[in-house]
Amino acid sequence: MLAKAQLDAAGRRQAAAYLDAFYAVIESEGRFYAPVVVAENTRVYLDARQTRPACANPVVPRGTPVGAPVETRGSMWRVLILDALWQWGPPRECEAVLTRSVWLPASSVASDYPN
Repeated sequence: MLAKAQLDAAGRRQAAAYLDAFYAVIESEGRFYAPVVVAENTRVYLDARQTRPACANPVVPRGTPVGAPVETRGSMWRVLILDALWQWGPPRECEAVLTRSVWLPASSVASDYPN
């Protein structure tokens, strides 16, 4: 019960915003089963030719959510990645993943995770 939580007004508003966003995502199967990385050892790149890794540790954990493709080239997608599994938090930061879209193989993304 958010109303009974020991929060100030600003904290209560922020918590309510997070809860509202969460429930908006799970209210429909189409939004809940959003695309995620499903393939093991999927790497992210700065270019569609896969010549420039996006960071020192470019492997994306399975289950990491990705946005709809911003651009496609052949079998590669340029997507925004949500670092929901905290793969690139300090001290292993990956600025490319945190601040812009990166390239990955389209075949590594699906909506039927964990199947």
